[in-house]
Amino acid sequence: MRKMIEKIAPGRIVSFVEVMNITTLLITKGLRKKGKKIPVIISERTDPFIFKIPAPMEFLRKFTYPWAHKIVVQRDNVKGYYTSKVQSLMVTISNAVPAFSSDITVLRKPVIISIGRLNIDKAYHVLIEAFSQLALQYPDWSVEVYGEGIERSNLEKLIGDLALEKQIKLPGRTQNVSEKLASSSIFAFPTRFEGFSNALAEAMAAGLPVVASDCDGNLALVVPEKNGLLVKQGSVDDMASSLKTLIDSQKKREFLGQAAQKSMLQFAPEKVMKKWDAILEA
Repeated sequence: MRKMIEKIAPGRIVSFVEVMNITTLLITKGLRKKGKKIPVIISERTDPFIFKIPAPMEFLRKFTYPWAHKIVVQRDNVKGYYTSKVQSLMVTISNAVPAFSSDITVLRKPVIISIGRLNIDKAYHVLIEAFSQLALQYPDWSVEVYGEGIERSNLEKLIGDLALEKQIKLPGRTQNVSEKLASSSIFAFPTRFEGFSNALAEAMAAGLPVVASDCDGNLALVVPEKNGLLVKQGSVDDMASSLKTLIDSQKKREFLGQAAQKSMLQFAPEKVMKKWDAILEA
């Protein structure tokens, strides 16, 4: 990598994610272009308070991060994990959330949708168990979770044990995210932790009312009762209660959906890219 970078002789280097950040800082140490140090900008994409990396890499992170020209984080609270010296290099830039395609005019169906990896961190068992409390009362409603992962067999077993195969589906991956969001009525997101959730942000940009866990990453997007509903992380009863609230009130769904869509304008691509441009040009 060092030989390739020397050959390319870039004006700037941008790296994403912890281990690659560390690697990039190590291999570019001392590299210069026309006698000047090549600026290296790194970006953290997870919450280091929750998402842990192996101890040797953690040591190297603390050792190498002060070498960076700038460090981009997605949320301000991440800064508290680092020393004051590293914090002085940090700039907060959230992910960009594209405007929802306005040419999609699909009638919303009584579907609770979620999109994400089928792993333990997404906590989809909470959504399944919560809906099991509502399924008999709302036979016309269903749940669709799009994505793949190692928890598929466990989730399928749970659905089978609850005899909800007709109302809860795991269709796998989809290339038509916008269409699926446009045709659904509620977005549910029981995740254990997030950095900045693209799935949640895109659902809100699509005008969907959301029920999300109160993990830090979701708190950055959802203001309770203003543009969505927050539930205690891991609470099946809270999730069931909030879903019932939205199922029972189309008016509330429309109000929260419209507010959610409006709140995502702050993450418009042109606004986010302007912040990146400022760093790259500095």
